[in-house]
Amino acid sequence: MYPRLNVLLTGAATMTRGALFLTNAETAKLRELLEGPISARKKFLRHLLLRLNTLILHPGLPPHFPDDATIEHVLPQKPNGRSLWLETYPNAGSRKALCELLGNYALLTGKMNTSARNNDFAQKKQIIFALSNVSMFPLTGTLARYETWTERDIRHRHAVMMRMLRQILPI
Repeated sequence: MYPRLNVLLTGAATMTRGALFLTNAETAKLRELLEGPISARKKFLRHLLLRLNTLILHPGLPPHFPDDATIEHVLPQKPNGRSLWLETYPNAGSRKALCELLGNYALLTGKMNTSARNNDFAQKKQIIFALSNVSMFPLTGTLARYETWTERDIRHRHAVMMRMLRQILPI
């Protein structure tokens, strides 16, 4: 199923939304895959996030898929031992599941990703939204709306991103 998903996400084939026919089972599997935890190592994830990013762009702007776009976990995969993340998310199992939800992912340039690393949410926001950052991805810009990064915030953003996906995928 992943090759067909990659075609949908990358636009490798010119088609309208209805031109790729998925069986009911494939549609259900695709929905289940996207609603649950997704490892950042999945090759389609970067394409998926870049495609979602294009939905937020002004319609008059051409889509842009920069080569240096990287995936950042807002809630880090491995917070350091003194991190506030461990206070907010003391259970390692639920932290891992939340960490891999679509709503926890952001797009950054490679340089910014290195700077953001495992910082707490307030520090990450300062790095991501610094005045010197002129290459902001609109999808990542949606993080500015959040004061905190709790489970509720992650799930809310996840739901928003799933609604956006329904505009481009038959889920």
